[in-house]
Amino acid sequence: MSDLATVANRRGQNMIARCVISRTHDATDAGIQLTEVTLLRDEAKVAVERFQQYGFTSHVPDESEGIVLFVGGDRAHGILISADNRATRLPGLAEGEVALYSAWGSYIALCGDDLIDILATTLRIRGEDNTVTIQARDVVIEAENIKLVGDVRIEGNVEIVGNLVVHGRIDAQGVWAPQGHVGP
Repeated sequence: MSDLATVANRRGQNMIARCVISRTHDATDAGIQLTEVTLLRDEAKVAVERFQQYGFTSHVPDESEGIVLFVGGDRAHGILISADNRATRLPGLAEGEVALYSAWGSYIALCGDDLIDILATTLRIRGEDNTVTIQARDVVIEAENIKLVGDVRIEGNVEIVGNLVVHGRIDAQGVWAPQGHVGP
């Protein structure tokens, strides 16, 4: 094999490598994450840029695995193009399902039958303009307690199955019909 062919072969072999991510630097003022990785045969690299898909970002746990690309086979500048963690990945998805997940067990799963499944210890939904709209035929909330903070306006009928305890004043407009009342 000629020297040129040997160099080209070596560069080709050096273009892609598996790695173990030992640390991720995710500074708030940085445009991109930098990682420290160990390649096969204990080849350590620092300041390896981690490219992510637009609109998605994550901070992978230490000891995650990845794929590093070395453009032109030059090991001086690597780019981490994929990362995964076997211990925290959400298993058991059916074909066609998609999920976002964290190392703490929370997830958003886009499941079969047009179902979106969300699991979290605490779920916070915020509307930037202070408006959150839910449009559905029926909304079911199953909880031991529900606390609404602020004024509540209900447009439509209200049916209460159980007791109503009021602390404060009741202002009624229209017809008030106590239980057992007959007539208009």
